Amino acid sequence: MVTKTQVGDSKLTCGEIETQLVQLEEIRAEAKKGKTVSGANVAAALLFWPAIIGNHANATEALAAANERHEVLVALANKKRCKF
Repeated sequence: MVTKTQVGDSKLTCGEIETQLVQLEEIRAEAKKGKTVSGANVAAALLFWPAIIGNHANATEALAAANERHEVLVALANKKRCKF
């Protein structure tokens, strides 16, 4: 689970911020995949239609959380004048 802020954010180095931003991009990419209709989602929908709604809702929540965290990290990087 991605949280918007984390204990110790203010102590992150520029390198740690950059690492977290890269990890967030991976999470965001996976969440975006979860929002699209895949073969597995279609099969799940045919057998049990709430499954596709759950997959989409979870992906949407993950993407929103990752986007919020990204904003926090970018603001922190700007405040620390990180160069990357």
